[in-house]
This record gives sequence, structure tokens and C-alpha cells, in this order.
Amino acid sequence: MDILIAIIMGIVQSLTEFFPISSSAHLLLMHHVLNWHGADELAFDVALHAGTTLAILIYFARDLWAIMAAFLTRSRDEKNRRLRRLGLAIFISCLPAGLVGIFFQHYLENELHYPLLTGFNLLIFGIFLYLADHRCVGRRDMTEIGLLDALVIGLFQALAPVPGVSRSGITITGGLLRKLRREEAARFSFLMVSPLILGATMLKMTDLYTDAAKWRLFIGEEWPIYLVGTLASFIAGLLCIRYFLQFLRRYPLDIFVLYRCILGLFVIFWFLVVP
Repeated sequence: MDILIAIIMGIVQSLTEFFPISSSAHLLLMHHVLNWHGADELAFDVALHAGTTLAILIYFARDLWAIMAAFLTRSRDEKNRRLRRLGLAIFISCLPAGLVGIFFQHYLENELHYPLLTGFNLLIFGIFLYLADHRCVGRRDMTEIGLLDALVIGLFQALAPVPGVSRSGITITGGLLRKLRREEAARFSFLMVSPLILGATMLKMTDLYTDAAKWRLFIGEEWPIYLVGTLASFIAGLLCIRYFLQFLRRYPLDIFVLYRCILGLFVIFWFLVVP
């Protein structure tokens, strides 16, 4: 892999991580298209996710700090009460996906990464997103999320590791079904995935560190490629979060649904028809 491909994949990682179009699907397809063999996939995956994780933590630093401060203070005013409830909602929403990761991680990472299945998931879950966006009129703020709302959205998030589903897409779908406003559903989606992405990145980093050969590759001669990939995903991630939230204040999700459906149909056609 060269520097240019690292930059491209870092940008693709961020675009597809935060937009509801599935990062795992695009990275899987890019691996097939580019057929690169330079850097190790696990090591480079760690680098890309480190960038997007840092983007979330920095962009939402004020929100995350306010939630932590609310738990540390004894104040019982309405603002702190809502922030504590939001923090608890984030914790509860992480539980289903966390359990799925603990018990089914190996299966999800090794048995479901097929381009054809990815194509069907892009199409099917894109239609679900469209229906939720147009059938559910949301007026609620994310600070109004109750524990049942958090559990329902968390159950939706448990499907996220399947390629083609999209973590942001499925959690935004869940938020819309629970009557959150479009932008608020996205904000809660990003906040609720931050602990999971951080935890997953740390676990992958541990796996990488315990594999001496891969760790030497990570810190060896190809380290500039990993660094460039991390920086590209970080910078693109900050821009994606900002402009995606601004977009959702004014427009529906139709453009992302259309993109998912076109890409899904193309992938299905390609792997069924083209020899």
C-alpha cells in the first residue's frame, strides 16, 4: 500500500463511518477492488478506527464532559437530571452490541464478510432507513431519551457488525422510530457508538500488540502509512460529523438511501452476473 491509497481509505473510512452507508461494506469492497497486500489488514483497520474514534471524542468533547460532570455533581436541577439520564441511556444502549461483540465477534468477523451478502444488506437496511425517516415524525430531543428508548436503539445497534448494515444508519433508524428528530437521532447515534468504537479499537490494539509479527509491521517501516491513514480518517471524520449534522437540520436522508440502493444493486449484479 502506498500513501495515496492510505489517504483514500482513511477518507472512505470516515465518510462511511459517519454517513449511514456502512463503513465495513466499503472497506470490504475496496479490499476486493484495490487488492492491496502491503500493510496488514488488522493493523491498518486499527489505524483507521483510531482516527474516527479521536474525531468523535474531540467533536463531542463538550457533551461528554457535561455528562460526566453531571454524575460528579450533587445538583438535582433539571439540566443535570437530563444529562445523567442521557449518560445512563448511552450506557444501556451499548449493552446489546457489547454482548454481541463478546459472544459472536469471531463469527461476525470471519463468516459474514461476503460481498453478495453486503449488497443485500445495503439495499434492505437502506429501505428500512427510508421508511423510518418518512413514516416517523420526530419531535424529541436526545435528552428526552428514556431507558426503553435506549434499549430499543441499542438492540438495533447490535446488528451493526454485519457488513452492509451501517452502525450510524441502523442506530439513526432506531432513533427515528423512537420519535427523535433527525439531527438528534444522529447526535445520539454518534455519542452511543463512541464507547463501543473506543473499546473495539483498544481490543484490536491489544490483539495487534500480542502478535509480534504484526506489531513489528505496525511500528516498522510502514508506520508512515498507518499514521497517514489515521490522520486522514481523523480530519475527514471531523468534517463529516459537522456537515452531516448541519445537513440533517434541513434535509431528509433520501440521498443516502438512494446511494445505498444503487450500490447494493450494483454489488448484487456484479457478483451474480459478472464472471
